[in-house]
Amino acid sequence: MKKLLKILNKTFFIFCIIFFALFSSVTGYIFYAINTIDKKEIQILTNPLATEIYDVTGRQIESFKDKNKEIIPYEKIPQYLIDALISIEDQTFFTHKGVDYKGVLRSLINNISSQTRQGGSTITQQLVKNLILTNEVSLKRKIQEAYLSYQLEQEYSKEEILELYFNRIYFDATMPGINYAAHRFFNKDVELLTLPECALLAGLVKSPSLYSPFKYIDRANERKNIVLDKMYELNYITKLECDLAKKTHAKEFVIEKGSNLEEKNYNYQAYLDVVYEEAEKITSYSPFERPMKIETYLDTSLQHYLDDVQSGKEFEFHDNLTQIASCVIDNKTEGITALIGGRNYNGMRLYNRSYHMYRQPASTMKPIFTYALAMEYLNYHEYTMVEDEPYTYPKSNITVHNADKKYLGEITLTDAIGYSRNTSTLYTLEKVIKKIGEDKVVDYLKSINLMDNGTFSYPYAIGGMTYGVSPINLCNAYSILPRNGVFKKASTIKKITLLDTNEVIYNHDEESSKQVLSKEASYLITSTLENVRKNNYLNINQAFPTNINCVGKTGTNAYDKSTINNYNFPSNADKDSWFAGYSLNYTIVTWAGFDEPIKGEKTYFTYNDARRKYPKLLFNSIMKKCEIKEQNFAKPDSMIKQDVVVCKEGTFLPNTYVPKQFLKTITVKKENAIKEVLKAPSFNVINNIEPLYLDKEIFFSLPEINNDVYSTFFGNKGYYVTYHDLDFNSETYFFETNEFFIPLKHDIYAIEIMETYKENVDIHGSLFIISTY
Repeated sequence: MKKLLKILNKTFFIFCIIFFALFSSVTGYIFYAINTIDKKEIQILTNPLATEIYDVTGRQIESFKDKNKEIIPYEKIPQYLIDALISIEDQTFFTHKGVDYKGVLRSLINNISSQTRQGGSTITQQLVKNLILTNEVSLKRKIQEAYLSYQLEQEYSKEEILELYFNRIYFDATMPGINYAAHRFFNKDVELLTLPECALLAGLVKSPSLYSPFKYIDRANERKNIVLDKMYELNYITKLECDLAKKTHAKEFVIEKGSNLEEKNYNYQAYLDVVYEEAEKITSYSPFERPMKIETYLDTSLQHYLDDVQSGKEFEFHDNLTQIASCVIDNKTEGITALIGGRNYNGMRLYNRSYHMYRQPASTMKPIFTYALAMEYLNYHEYTMVEDEPYTYPKSNITVHNADKKYLGEITLTDAIGYSRNTSTLYTLEKVIKKIGEDKVVDYLKSINLMDNGTFSYPYAIGGMTYGVSPINLCNAYSILPRNGVFKKASTIKKITLLDTNEVIYNHDEESSKQVLSKEASYLITSTLENVRKNNYLNINQAFPTNINCVGKTGTNAYDKSTINNYNFPSNADKDSWFAGYSLNYTIVTWAGFDEPIKGEKTYFTYNDARRKYPKLLFNSIMKKCEIKEQNFAKPDSMIKQDVVVCKEGTFLPNTYVPKQFLKTITVKKENAIKEVLKAPSFNVINNIEPLYLDKEIFFSLPEINNDVYSTFFGNKGYYVTYHDLDFNSETYFFETNEFFIPLKHDIYAIEIMETYKENVDIHGSLFIISTY
């Protein structure tokens, strides 16, 4: 027995130690979480400050004081609306002290025992979470939320808390506040709201996007009815009121989207919508909830022009089906100065195609990815010879073709980019991967933010990704080329200061930059694209303004076969048309395409479709507004230009045999300068030839012809044959074979034979003469 008591005592002692340690740890963590709360947090809720946004010149372009309009006092909030909110969100609101501990326990048990999720936050906690804390999901944040809720309940009455809630919480995904929501959905003042309208608004709090009556009217109506049933269950309304309100479908009183906002002037709104999203992503605070001073890179003049473009005032569109997007980046600051979110972009926080849309970038990937790496690691230059033949992906039986289903054989890199040859790009990528490895290729894509959330594969070379990229991402990647290979994440925001604490929490100037490509490789891509422009491949000059030095690349993305079959589209139907380009000071990406295919509608491009040209035309018009004339790209001091002979055998310095018109100017690093001179042409030695004399012809069998590099310039080699008669008359023939016949004439006295080129007989081998007289 004593032994048992001893064991029990020891066990109890250990238990006490463990319990004390756990209690101390939990208590300590709670104190830690509470002590890390900013002392000014509570004041944020009632702070009269509001977010202000400034353009690149420092001029204020927006203040949320103006946007939120009137703050609705508690006395003007309908009782139906208060009762509806209490019923669906926090039934014990008027009795708890900030946290409903029974509700938290009930929620916890439900979440453990059921597949459905149930929240336990009170109205006070929701207010604190949305207006003070971040969206971080952690024990620390929940402790801070509970503590701040308790503190808030000590300082403010229930009515004051409800007033704050109704004026600061989102009922619509675009803008917080009951006043905004009442006018947006019903076009009426808050105090005039009816029971069905109040129930619908209270139901939206759970998820303004999920239950949006503009997008999901039936879903919003079902949610409204759930609120009404709760109100009846808690005796806030009668059975008759509940039934009548449920019979009134939401579509009967929700106005048509935008009909109450037609008079509103949405200046620069596509740009501002990206500012809102970036501000929240950077700070974890919504600028609608936390007062901020946001300094942006917005060029209001340019953005005003782009607003006019998307609305059709400055650009002619051929239909209402085609959508557009664009992004403009200042190469010096990596600031986004203007953008297009889509056609007819009239409203706040809409689907912004420059920021939200992800599409396959198609052939715009070729210069910024494969060929940039080839310049970097394979010492390619503007006229390096590359293959254009059918290509099969490694370890597969999938063969890739060019868009025109044709192949040009050995071509220059300038031709490969100018004619946008898919196979040449893939052959080049395979060589890059063999040289540096796939991991390094993926690292490069990640470094320029062009690696999507899928896995890497060879189709990346021609823009084939799992999810694609946004126009902003593609523009950001291209900007490394005029920036000498330096990448810095682009942003609309230059600086953010929290107005309630006067703390600068973001400064884009201090964001890190990284050298992801050498300045030499960057310049080589630019030089190659300049050659493409100079030769106007595929009419690319349509994209470039006169007297402005800029370059770029097109890209066209096709619909997949299943979509073509399902929608009865032509076999060559394309869904995306891109143009990515840059000048010394600006990088611009433009896109045109379709949000989704529509049966019976021409939501596709064909080869000669005028709409397909929109991106080039948009680039042209935007660049005219941006760039100063004749701003040239600077060649790095480490590089030289050389006039060389380029052929499939290699790149050589010219000799005296090569005319100037056949020379190409390439750019190379000084240490990689071409030193080998092209060898002089060589010819067969013709001697001891015995022709065969026939009745009316003479047959010659000469040494076999071997064409060489000069054949590229002067045509194939062959035998130049001249015969003379006694009257000093002569006739000449050119044969590209080594065996041939010439007519036999009785008065021929001499035949001259020499090996030469078809189009340049001044370069030839030794002369062989046969006398027949």
